[in-house]
Amino acid sequence: MARDKKRKVPLAEELPTGEDAFAEAAASMGFDVRFEDDSLSGDKELPIEDSPSDVSDFLKGKKAGLRIERKGRRGKTVTLIEGLGLDDVSLKSVAKELRKALGCGSSVEDSGVVLQGDNRERAGRWLSDRGVRIRV
Repeated sequence: MARDKKRKVPLAEELPTGEDAFAEAAASMGFDVRFEDDSLSGDKELPIEDSPSDVSDFLKGKKAGLRIERKGRRGKTVTLIEGLGLDDVSLKSVAKELRKALGCGSSVEDSGVVLQGDNRERAGRWLSDRGVRIRV
């Protein structure tokens, strides 16, 4: 059985080589490439998050309680960090930093941070390194 040789098919048009190749290609196909506002252009900077990047500033000198819980969670163990006295935005950033540092899931519930699994020792060390006094 002889194979057919693949033939190169010449392109009807040249590929766009301008500054925005996708916009040129879309325009050549008949699409409207104008933006209604400049929010989609890459010239503007992205907004900076409101939450501070270093959580140790607002954790220093706080007290926190650590405990584990299984009830109401279908047998899954979670670690609760309670009593930090922070607002929701700060608690969310603390939960995010704990999630990154400990490699576990985290969320904010009832003015406290919930970590998936029994992470009392690791979370206690992380919090105490940032100036939080731990009560068990």
